[in-house]
Amino acid sequence: VDDIRNIVPGSKHSDGIDIYFLDNTKMFGGTAFSIPSNHLLVQGEYNDGTTTHWAGDTPVLLHEMGHCLGLMHPDRGGDCDELNSYGVCPNGTASGYCTGDHVSDTPPVNGTETSFNTVGVFATALPVANPNCATPEPCEPPCDEDDLAEAKDNFHQNKATWLEKKAAYPQITGEEEQEEALREIAGLRYHLNKDAKNIITHYRQDTLNHEPDSVLHWLALVETYPADYRLARHHFFTGKFYNFDHLWPNLAEQYGLDSTRLAEYNDLDEVFATLRPYLEGGGALNQLPKDTINSLLYWAGQCNEAGALARNLLLANGLRLEVKCTAAPPVERPAAPYGSQTTPASSAGGQGIRAYPNPTRDQLFLALPESAGQGQAVFYNLQGKVVQRLPLFGGLNRLPLPPALFRPGIYLLKAWQGGAAYQLKIAIH
Repeated sequence: VDDIRNIVPGSKHSDGIDIYFLDNTKMFGGTAFSIPSNHLLVQGEYNDGTTTHWAGDTPVLLHEMGHCLGLMHPDRGGDCDELNSYGVCPNGTASGYCTGDHVSDTPPVNGTETSFNTVGVFATALPVANPNCATPEPCEPPCDEDDLAEAKDNFHQNKATWLEKKAAYPQITGEEEQEEALREIAGLRYHLNKDAKNIITHYRQDTLNHEPDSVLHWLALVETYPADYRLARHHFFTGKFYNFDHLWPNLAEQYGLDSTRLAEYNDLDEVFATLRPYLEGGGALNQLPKDTINSLLYWAGQCNEAGALARNLLLANGLRLEVKCTAAPPVERPAAPYGSQTTPASSAGGQGIRAYPNPTRDQLFLALPESAGQGQAVFYNLQGKVVQRLPLFGGLNRLPLPPALFRPGIYLLKAWQGGAAYQLKIAIH
């Protein structure tokens, strides 16, 4: 990260960012919604309301950040709180969605400690003490039993309070009271992440006294999207599809994913849909069929979780892809490697057209505007070749998908009707 430029159109903090300096008896008070959504800080330029100050090359962010509870792959960080803040990583690149929640996997650079002049910055004391702000950490995993028991107790107590305050928030009407409640909710969420990180890291590293399924147990308790994604992924790749189906389809609505994270979630959903028929048939992940590999190539060029998952699966099948991720999330999805001519299809849900079920097996229902007249549907594979053409009529159309033509994988459906054109991605089991 090179500099601080807190200039964000529409931000209520357009003149400066809220920074809270707290000692180890105060609860974390910097909430994610106080941080700009497309710029983050680091050389010490800030504004105290009247004057811009420059503190030189102050090493504010020295840790590798964004690895939520140690659960996300290093290709890109994940949101470690429920506020979906956008971040920039210390190497100067936007890793996508790393968040400043103090969860880190590496020590400070060269042991340097952060210092920052507090001109125009005022500490805010909050009512709940934060034992996790102590230095060093309460324990370095693997922890002894007393420290581990204390972390578990703290987690359960804070989670109960967190749930209570979240339930009470809709009844709060005053603006100041709402801001205070949000600070407390964010602080409690921070506590939960800190304790859960230590607990899960302990069970991951402690090979002598490992409790069976303890990592899965604590993943289920955390209640964040990154943790639940990791849990759903575990269920999927261990063949527990009932558990996967109970958890995965609800996550987008449960956590109110923003548009970028929702697009990634949809891509992951399609990766799972591509793999599932083969895995349900007892197939091995390192022996994927050619059609499945070709489908995975569609996502492998992306710098997000779906892309990383696709690349790992391809590597297990003897294909190593190196993708150079840009400093910001791409506006459009990169083209698939190996010369695929297919372009990503956009969702047509808001265009008066609906396709279901999706994923499907041998047929697809396509609902079109009644008054649009006759049209045509064309299915393409991910290499851009036409698989099938079918006529369309206004209203509900039943489109057969014969297995002789449609092997399991992802297909693009382009539909034309009454001068309008639509594109959809269709997953076939």
